[in-house]
Formats: sequence, C-alpha cells, structure tokens
Amino acid sequence: MKFIEGFFIKKYTRGTKKGKEYIKTTKRYVWSIPKDLENEIKVADEVLVETTWLKDNKYISGKTKVLVVNVFEKDKDQEERKKVLKILKKHECS
Repeated sequence: MKFIEGFFIKKYTRGTKKGKEYIKTTKRYVWSIPKDLENEIKVADEVLVETTWLKDNKYISGKTKVLVVNVFEKDKDQEERKKVLKILKKHECS
C-alpha cells in the first residue's frame, strides 16, 4: 500500500497577504493513496485530501490542499489512514 507525506497548504485570512497561499511546515501528515492514483502522484504535486480537525471540542471532517513531500510504500498491516481524493496540480519537471 502506498502513502504520501505532506504539508498543509493554507491561505492567509487577514492583513495585506489575505488570500495568498502559504505552506504550513510545522508538522508532516500522512494519507493513503487509492489504487487508481498510485502511479500518478509524485513529489511536489498538490493534492486534495480528506482531513479531520478539532474545533470547540467537536471533530469536523473536511477537505484540504496538501503539498506532497514524500511518496512511500509500506505493508498492508498499517493503521487506517485518510485518503487522497484527487490531484489538483502536477509538478512540471524541466
């Protein structure tokens, strides 16, 4: 089973940079890659993933953009992970 490791891509919500994207590099997260996307995702691609976060003591499910920093494979005995939904932007190799 293949997995990606990546950073969240967030947007500024206030100030002069409002609406501009930035990469939140404080922590890397891991998602599983579905079979139909396994050979499509490469490092530096932007993907849409399922995510869950805690707000006001309630878990909220949603989707967010992620920058892929690593693609790796592990045994099927791994714990269940959220999935990659689709590829948003492919990295252009020169």
